[in-house]
Amino acid sequence: GAANTNVFNFAQADAQVAVDFSTKDITRRIYFYLDGAWGDWSQDFKVRYSFDDGANWEWAEANATKMYNDYYQGLYYNDITGVGVGGAITVQVKSTQVDTTWGYSEEVNLPSLGDKTYDVIHVENGNSQEGNHRAASRGTAGGNSGQVASFLDFVSTCTDSFATGYNAYPQLKANFIDPSEGEITAHGSDTYVEGGTTYNLLQKIAKLESLFDTNGWYTEQAI
Repeated sequence: GAANTNVFNFAQADAQVAVDFSTKDITRRIYFYLDGAWGDWSQDFKVRYSFDDGANWEWAEANATKMYNDYYQGLYYNDITGVGVGGAITVQVKSTQVDTTWGYSEEVNLPSLGDKTYDVIHVENGNSQEGNHRAASRGTAGGNSGQVASFLDFVSTCTDSFATGYNAYPQLKANFIDPSEGEITAHGSDTYVEGGTTYNLLQKIAKLESLFDTNGWYTEQAI
């Protein structure tokens, strides 16, 4: 499909480059994976988020989507939409089947997208120090070539979304592509099918990177 026209394209002076994501109405994708013996009830999850360090919470509209089964206990994403979700936020992952504190992860602080710091939330099976919530931390989620292909299959090169399109490229690179560099080097020419179209891993990554560099919301030189 054709790329949307409402991208942040900064050919302007450096003073105009900085984006205040706390004021932008966007969709942001929160990635998380589960570790340990979660049990059969752990099939449905939802992210909630706060702009004021947990004093008030808002919920993602839909349950999280499982991207990959064979990644510990599953790799998921949950999209959150609205003004400010691209800024610094506090996030919790919750099982939709368990209402006690044990069904919540501990709170994780995520920086603004403008900080270019991207993380996958790792939710463990063990207790944290936050009222018996499940321990959680920030990290990356490298995988084998098939897993990386699955991650990329949830991203379209046809849109500019910070969740589903080429503007998500920096997050994908930091979370999935860079940690999987060896696998991608060894198997980047393997072919996969996305939406009925056959591509290889290197082609998909290169297309996302090219569109981001051409149309995305910043360039490395401008920041």
